[in-house]
Amino acid sequence: MQENYKILVVDDDMRLRALLERYLTEQGFQVRSVG
Repeated sequence: MQENYKILVVDDDMRLRALLERYLTEQGFQVRSVG
């Protein structure tokens, strides 16, 4: 059984948030980002 982890990315740099969100989503995580 695979866990479905959720991650919240918080950073004031929009480009870094987008990069982290894309990478983590590709790795199978559910991602939300705010800044």
